[in-house]
Amino acid sequence: MEDVRTSRGANVASDHHLVMANLKLKLKKNWTSGQIALQRFNTAFLRDTDKLNEFKIALNNRFQALQDLRKEEETSMEDNWKGIKEALTLTCQEVLGLKKYHHKKWISTETLDKIKERKNKKAAINNSRTRAEKVQAQAEYIEANKQVKRSIKADKKKYVEELATTAEKAVREGNMKQIYDTTKKLAGKYSKPERPVKDKEGKPITEIQHQRNRCVEYFEELLNRPAPMNPPDIEAAHTDLPIDVNPPMKEEIRMAVRQIKNGKAAGPDNIPAEALKSDIEATTNMLYLLFKKIWEKEQVPMDWKEGHLVKIPKKGDLSKCENYRGITLLSIPRKVFNRVLLNRMKDAVEVQLRNQQAGFRKDRSCTDQIATLRIIVEQSVEWKSSLYINFIDYEKAFDSIDRRTLWKLLRHYGVPEKIVNVIRNSYDGLQCKVVHGGQLTDAFQVKTGVRQGCLLSPFLFLLVVDWIMKISTSEGKHGIQWTARNHLDDLDFADDLALLSRTHEQMQMKTASVAAVSASVGLSIHKGKTKVLKFKAENNNLITLDGETLENVESFSYLGSIIDEQGGSDVDVKARIGKARTAFLQLKKIWNSKSFQPISK
Repeated sequence: MEDVRTSRGANVASDHHLVMANLKLKLKKNWTSGQIALQRFNTAFLRDTDKLNEFKIALNNRFQALQDLRKEEETSMEDNWKGIKEALTLTCQEVLGLKKYHHKKWISTETLDKIKERKNKKAAINNSRTRAEKVQAQAEYIEANKQVKRSIKADKKKYVEELATTAEKAVREGNMKQIYDTTKKLAGKYSKPERPVKDKEGKPITEIQHQRNRCVEYFEELLNRPAPMNPPDIEAAHTDLPIDVNPPMKEEIRMAVRQIKNGKAAGPDNIPAEALKSDIEATTNMLYLLFKKIWEKEQVPMDWKEGHLVKIPKKGDLSKCENYRGITLLSIPRKVFNRVLLNRMKDAVEVQLRNQQAGFRKDRSCTDQIATLRIIVEQSVEWKSSLYINFIDYEKAFDSIDRRTLWKLLRHYGVPEKIVNVIRNSYDGLQCKVVHGGQLTDAFQVKTGVRQGCLLSPFLFLLVVDWIMKISTSEGKHGIQWTARNHLDDLDFADDLALLSRTHEQMQMKTASVAAVSASVGLSIHKGKTKVLKFKAENNNLITLDGETLENVESFSYLGSIIDEQGGSDVDVKARIGKARTAFLQLKKIWNSKSFQPISK
């Protein structure tokens, strides 16, 4: 510390003086280096008819030139893909341009002038020579300060009304994304900025390159789990399911393009979904030839094997990498191809899945599982019968699946070998780059798990969980009597499993069986987050797993609904009322706004 002094000219609404100090610190400058993350194209222009027509004309011209080139010479699958990517990206760059991010200033020029005037009044107080001058200057300063506050309040109100008008327009146009973004601004919800990264020992990392290295170290370890010690021997089905194994037809591609959602972030190729959907016929014709070559070679373009991993903050200290969830941004054309595969497989495989599973399935939701479990609990309490519920929590479930077992499971469920080979090739050689501080890290290989962000991942994951529960519950009747002939062993929603038993012994056997079968495919049960809820228990014995005791709880939040040992829903209703009240109060500015129509509110 070199110097400390007060400053009497600080422009703040207080009679206190600002204390300033000079500190001499030696910090290494963080030079910005590395590969910049992709800047997105401004797809909002495609909502304008003139811009849309201009885009379609430019895109068709480039596609026609590419088709003429194909007629002259035979092109490989990679060359075919590069031509499509270049045509789409150049058209986006030419017609749409890059999206510009800027925060609108809501303080008006008049308010800034009044703030400047208040500053002068504050200086007049400090420069007063007589008591009368000081009293007069203080009175003028108080009045100037009141005017600044009134002006800021008026500017804020005007800004909120402008946002409300924007939201009202979005309601009329049916633009849900604009409604959501505007509502977040009105509610004062902002995403948390990235924090400095800490190393494994908890020490802050100052250099940006070392921060990137730490991100790569964490996610590389997370996405490359150890292989299971005893992988299962899974036999292929005797007959394949009736799934089409011919090259994708144009109608399938056309449907898949329509099914891709707008507003999703583009992958490493920077091709947005809106660009593909701007002229569906032209896009279908171009992708048809590419998909045909992929089908023949059973290989996908190398660009499709790269993903940009975006960190989504969870709870806890955000300077620790483990408190982030990684979502991989993948190529949108790859998603179209995966959608074609999914449309072919899902209906044929659906009939083979257990009814206990409700996750990622048509006409099924978490409310089905919540209602079923609540009925079971209420009846057990009413009849005074014992009930054990073990809420299983897997550790990094999506990222831990052993892929060799996954390919066997696809064949076990009857998926044709042709489709399995294509999916396997799309996973071979996968690599990721982490987005940190707006820049990309070095690439690293991803050898285990399914990709979060891929359309096929939920489908593939369901097969794994379905097989685990089918094998682990086939040894005996350890569930509860559901019908005259059937026992209910579990309720599943993706990887949220609720094991059901009437006795401690049955629950202990079932828990051990599920853990053993899960370990054989690479999944590990998180002992700290797995909880046991008992009703009218026959004894106080605890459920154990690998020598560790699983915690008994009096209540548990299952799929967002609180299940407690009393068997009622009072606690859950009170919790939901509290959440609704919090959400309602966050939107107070919307309820008070006169620019919003009652129906929009």
